[in-house]
Amino acid sequence: MTVFQHNRLRSYGHVLRKDDSEWVNKCMDFVVEGVRPRDRTKRTWKEVVDGNMKSLKLSKKDALVGSIWKQLIRDY
Repeated sequence: MTVFQHNRLRSYGHVLRKDDSEWVNKCMDFVVEGVRPRDRTKRTWKEVVDGNMKSLKLSKKDALVGSIWKQLIRDY
C-alpha cells in the first residue's frame, strides 16, 4: 500500500465515523455540475477510496470501528 492509499483510507475512516449532519459527510456525495477539462479523469475521491478498499478486500463495516480500521490499514 502506498502512503497515499494509507492516508486516503485513514481519512475515509474518520469521515465515516462522524455524525451524518457534519459538512464533510455531505461533501462525500456532492456532485459538481459542469464540464471538466479535456485531460481530466472523471473519478471522484469516493470512487478512488472504493477502488482501494476493493483491492485490499476491506468493507465499509470495518471502517465504522476505529481500532479495527486502524489495525487493518496498518497491516497492508
